[in-house]
Amino acid sequence: MPKLEENAFRPTLSQSDRHYKIVMPSAVAADNVIEAYKASSGGKVFVYQRSLLAHGLLQAARDCV
Repeated sequence: MPKLEENAFRPTLSQSDRHYKIVMPSAVAADNVIEAYKASSGGKVFVYQRSLLAHGLLQAARDCV
């Protein structure tokens, strides 16, 4: 979350037992989303970068993992 906040993405976190979802709202396009799932063999992370203005989102997600 700090890396995303540093890049002015204004993230919101929601979580359950095995799932984390970070949403970065966008005023001009669909929201950008990072979802992480816990699995028995590790985990899976999905990045949905929907805004052209969200450059750096993938790198920020990698830095968080």
